[in-house]
Amino acid sequence: MSPRAIIFDLDGTLVDTLAPIARAMNEVLAGAGLPTHPIAAYRRFIGDGVAALVERAAGVGSGPRHEAMIEAFRGRAVELQLDPRIVFPGVLPLLDALRERGLPRAVLSNKPHADTVRVVERALPRAGFTRVLGHRPGAPPKPDPSSALELARALDVAPARCVLVGDSETDMRTASAAGMIGVGVAWGMHAPDRVRAAGAVAVLSRPAELLELLESSSSIS
Repeated sequence: MSPRAIIFDLDGTLVDTLAPIARAMNEVLAGAGLPTHPIAAYRRFIGDGVAALVERAAGVGSGPRHEAMIEAFRGRAVELQLDPRIVFPGVLPLLDALRERGLPRAVLSNKPHADTVRVVERALPRAGFTRVLGHRPGAPPKPDPSSALELARALDVAPARCVLVGDSETDMRTASAAGMIGVGVAWGMHAPDRVRAAGAVAVLSRPAELLELLESSSSIS
């Protein structure tokens, strides 16, 4: 049974936001008199939403200070990410090819919803996604499958015929929980071997490899 729709993670999958996120968080930390971190450390901090990122980077749990740092980070981080140059090489040709094949495409991110929409609109203005979802109040973040299943309904495709493409273990756990096909990418923020161990049926080394997988769909069904 061949896949009929593609759901993409955003950060680390379509766009290279590691440096902007690290810079924004370090600016917030420095402003609060807290130690900053090297960019590589943010590979461990990213993936479970802004609240988790701030807690991991700042060592500050829930409370007024945590909330203030979240707001400070969000404003600066989105500003740094509104740039088409952050799109990974090969992503735009991939999205064009998927559109030509008539495959609906969507985005599912743990970034706050409004920020997710803004980054997609500015960095990927011609991508033609059917739906873009970020983390919304009342909707649990990935790896909870609720939003992934919501996208499947919006795309009018059975979950088992959706491919969820992402760079993290969280994405692969989301795919598994939703009954979707999890495909990892090697160019993102997380180690490919961990993505594979989390259930990816394949880990792409370049975006065009997704087309090759879809053409030999028996290998990912």
